[in-house]
Amino acid sequence: MRRENDRHFASFTFCASGYEKPPAHDFMGYRTLDTKNGFHKPLLNAYKLLHKLAPELVPVEVSSSGVSVAAFATRDAERVTVVLVNYQPDQFQNRGAGAPIRLNLTPPWAPGTRVLVRHWRIDDQHSNAYTAFKELGSPDHPTAEQIATIKQRMELEQLEPPRSLTTAALGNLTFALPCNAVSLIEVTRLP
Repeated sequence: MRRENDRHFASFTFCASGYEKPPAHDFMGYRTLDTKNGFHKPLLNAYKLLHKLAPELVPVEVSSSGVSVAAFATRDAERVTVVLVNYQPDQFQNRGAGAPIRLNLTPPWAPGTRVLVRHWRIDDQHSNAYTAFKELGSPDHPTAEQIATIKQRMELEQLEPPRSLTTAALGNLTFALPCNAVSLIEVTRLP
């Protein structure tokens, strides 16, 4: 790769994929981005979420009581994006405390500007084919129907339908962020 000056992401993920031997079961191991039957792991959705970020970092204010929530924000001329993470590594079964979030977002547009707000989520119930796989009993040889059910959950999902608001309404966005969850708030200026 160095000799060919190849910096393509696909090349990197293939090299780090863990496919030195074919996977024997779905969701086997930690280094792969997909499984034996082609189910995307939640980690791949994290990359898809990061791909939605704008290029310029900007300050963000987040209030959450009792739980440490990490956040960062980005922007470009038409969008502001905020990533929030409630990561509790000692709660591997996701039984830790959720975080009530109050997000104060001040975009660079005039106060009456119309915007579209999308809320993307990765947690146990959203953007998570592994949860669907476990709910089906972790089948060694999933049927065509089981494969279709799991694949419905493997893409990046929105927590709620997109909302059209004005920039004035962005000063107090509130929602709950479960244990070991990631949210992306994407605010796009409307024409």
